[in-house]
Amino acid sequence: LAQLEPDPALSHERQLRSAIDRFIAWAEQHPKLYVAVSSNGNHDAREVHAGALGTISGWIIGILADIGVPVTPALTIAVSGWIAFSEKIVQDWLADPRLTRDEVADLCESACYHVLQIVIADPGEWRRVQAALVETPRTEPVRQPSLTDWRSRSARRPPGPAPAARTRVPSRPAARAR
Repeated sequence: LAQLEPDPALSHERQLRSAIDRFIAWAEQHPKLYVAVSSNGNHDAREVHAGALGTISGWIIGILADIGVPVTPALTIAVSGWIAFSEKIVQDWLADPRLTRDEVADLCESACYHVLQIVIADPGEWRRVQAALVETPRTEPVRQPSLTDWRSRSARRPPGPAPAARTRVPSRPAARAR
């Protein structure tokens, strides 16, 4: 899964294509393992596979949520369906490689965008999503504070009463009383 993790230095569109390319390359390098794990293997293999699919689905849905696509049951089901569709394409390609790897990747990538367009439904909203997908979200990964960060911060605080809580500033002016 680490090989498929989105690279925040790339646009969302490039993140998807890069993950598809790496996924296909891995399946091509390990065809027996991939087919065994992805096609109803033993209980442990099914659990690992389900966890991997859930992680990949979460990445895709997270990217879409970041660009303002509402996370609906239809979106969640559609992303899961696209992943299953793409898996079947890769399985069939491994069994009968009449397409090039790039053609398989193009088919998977195009299918993803068509599924999203159907779920989004509104042509204006779809154009906005398309524009947002080609933008690069940020140049470096967001680093979450660790427990060590919190400990070192509290260790640097001088002894005495805790600092006063900050007052929340409203994001927009309050309505005037009449």
